[in-house]
Amino acid sequence: MNDIIVTSPVERTVFFEGAFYTEGPVRDKLGRYYFTDLSGGRVWRMSPEGRSLKVWATSTCPNGQAITREGHHLICDSKEHVVKRFDAKGRLIRYEVNESCAGIPVHVPNDVIVDRSGGFYFTDSVREEGRVFYKSSAGNCHEVAQGYDYPNGLVLSTDERYLFIAESYRNRILRITLDKPGRMGYWEVWCDLPQHPSGTTGTNLPDGLAMDGMGRLWVAHYGMGAVQVVGTDGKLLASVATGLPLTSNVCLIDDITLLVTGGITEPGPGAVARINVRNITEKIR
Repeated sequence: MNDIIVTSPVERTVFFEGAFYTEGPVRDKLGRYYFTDLSGGRVWRMSPEGRSLKVWATSTCPNGQAITREGHHLICDSKEHVVKRFDAKGRLIRYEVNESCAGIPVHVPNDVIVDRSGGFYFTDSVREEGRVFYKSSAGNCHEVAQGYDYPNGLVLSTDERYLFIAESYRNRILRITLDKPGRMGYWEVWCDLPQHPSGTTGTNLPDGLAMDGMGRLWVAHYGMGAVQVVGTDGKLLASVATGLPLTSNVCLIDDITLLVTGGITEPGPGAVARINVRNITEKIR
């Protein structure tokens, strides 16, 4: 274990700058990128090299998204209180979650991830009583956990034994042990994240999550202008400066490249950037 926090310089390329704060970066099988712009009401598609850009779909306030095995997109709409399913051409198929799950009201669907069985997890981001839900491929919806202070980003471990959750207003990452898909055994605090020097709560909120092939967790740290890298033992390994003060989310393109979303303020302006982290990954192997 490397006890030194690595902060090497990184190569950064801005792919997109827009009027609205961005979220929900994903990559499809053809290497194309998708991201949302929340208050702008759009889901954008971008070519692999970042040159070609088009509005792929629209919604009221699209937030986190995930791509399913069949190439559909599940997209959280935080203002409509829904999770929508779009086909590969950006056409709305149906509402997977519509204002409630298992009879429980859903307030702010934020992030969503898909598991190998075709089911999906999503967060309901509210203060103190936030929840995580699961909907199976058979259509059964139930609550996984509740009582978190603004549960936000989600990611599964490679073997899908563990579900990691960014609990924003407690500035920490939680790890849930899953007895089976969508069923919690127990949860624990996996990592407490660095505090912003200002001491202001809104400047150190963990947001989107990603996991690499080594089992390391990459945490978009809203207000810190960084992506934090957490090792397999829950200890902080590195801090990657993103150039986006409000870093919202991170997508791993390959072993040395990140796609990050966020912006300067909310509701905007926002941006999407590609970051080469070779210097950092070489030091934390």
